[in-house]
Formats: sequence, structure tokens, C-alpha cells
Amino acid sequence: MYEAWVGAMGRVVLASEYEGLSSDERWSCAESLSCTACEQPAYFIRRARNGRAACFGARPHVEGCELASTLTEDGGGGYLPSEEARWTSDDEFVLRSIRASHAAIRHMVHDSSGAIDPDGRARRYTQHGRGSDAHASIGMEVVLRRLIREPSFRKSRARLVLPGAESRTIRTACIEVIDAGPSRKNQWRLYWGTIRYANFDDRDGGCWLNLGRRGAPTLHLTSADLETVLERHKLDDPEELQGASFLYFGPLREATKRPGRMYVFADDLDWLAIRMPDEDPI
Repeated sequence: MYEAWVGAMGRVVLASEYEGLSSDERWSCAESLSCTACEQPAYFIRRARNGRAACFGARPHVEGCELASTLTEDGGGGYLPSEEARWTSDDEFVLRSIRASHAAIRHMVHDSSGAIDPDGRARRYTQHGRGSDAHASIGMEVVLRRLIREPSFRKSRARLVLPGAESRTIRTACIEVIDAGPSRKNQWRLYWGTIRYANFDDRDGGCWLNLGRRGAPTLHLTSADLETVLERHKLDDPEELQGASFLYFGPLREATKRPGRMYVFADDLDWLAIRMPDEDPI
């Protein structure tokens, strides 16, 4: 989309004009962006190194929205076809971390009590044993790609063997983060969604990645993890993550001083998959 409604400005703004605003101005407007046709929350995608112009995206548009398309310049919209076979309810796959993509499968365990460290972060996983040879495996990247491109995949009854050897259907294991509220507190799931805008964390140099309008959970990266993510995806600025999709396996946390405010602390990057906007140009 080359224009969006900017509520904070009270008018429709071209992406080329929005790009010319300062970072602070874009941040102040970020929560008020909407598709001009279906009024779904939108986000700004910066100019890409491959020459793609700056644009707006909305994932998802309302079904039938005239601006939902598969044009490569568009940052959000319909769904691209998948060449992968459908899964059946009899299928079961062991979930594979980012690091384990080309290594032996290993099960992971976590603190089942949901306890967190004094700084408010989830305890990191500990590894033990080897995964079962009885099941095929699937990587985080593949799961994220199919969640984005195939609405039917999100409702699949095929099963994923999660870290800790728990088995869940895809429809109960994969939770779109905009639907994750306080009822999900401390639940270990595969949370996924779209990064709407980035906001620096002045406390530790990290970043808060907004995932929706008010009430939606926020994804947090420490300064070290943010640096790793930027390096992994060859990015210079956290703002370049806007419009990207993510998938993270971990718990949903509630803020101690702000009841009802939910956070995903991405403490283990082995379980964080990110797909940049140009990988799913819809």
C-alpha cells in the first residue's frame, strides 16, 4: 500500500511523505495507522536495499479488501500459495529450533512452575537427551512461513512435539499474539504475529517491538539479543524490523506493576524465527 490513514494526523498520508518524517514523528503516529479501505491496523515498511520503495502494510486485511494483493511492493494482505503438502490429523512433527536446523534434535525442558528470574525474564531452557527418531522434524522457519501463508494451516489438527516433549495440535500450540491476553499468562506456546513498530528501551539499550494496538502484547529484546537479530538479518536499524513476522516459543508474561499488560521476552534466540517483509510480499 502506498498510502494509509494516519489518525494522529487526521488524514491520508503517502508512504513517501511518511518516510520523510523523523523517527520520533513516525513513532508518535505508529499506533494510528490504518488501511484506507478496510480500516485494519497498518504499519510502515522502510525502503528496502533491493530498491523496493517505502510502503505500508496490513496483515491481515479484512477478507475481500480491495487493497489486499500479492504485489511485491505491498507489505501486507492476502496469502501466497504454498507448495507444501497438507498435514493430516495423523501427522506428528518434532519442532526444531533455529540452531538445530542442521543438527541432531534435542528435547528441551523448562521450569514448569512458570517461575521467572529476579529481573522478570523467563529462565533459559536446559538441554538434555536426544529427540525421538520415530517422528519427522520441522523447523521454526517452516512453521512461521506456513502460518503466514496458509490460514488453513493455523487450524490444523496435526501435532507438534514441543520442547519438553509435550505434544499439541498446531491449532492449540500456535497462538497469534494479538489474540493472546492475560488468560495465557505463563503458558508456553508458539506465539506469532507481525512487528508493527520498534521503540528503544532506554534502560538497557534493547528494544520493545509493538505487535498491535493498545492491549496487544509487546515483544522485548535485550541490547545483546537485538544486536544478534540485526546481524542475523543484515539490518542496520531496529526500525527495519517493522512489517516483519515472528514466531517465538516461550511463555507469555504479565507486567508486575501493570496488571493485564502482557509481554513476550525473547530470551532464547534459538527459538525466535523472523521473516522479513520481502520474504512474504503480500
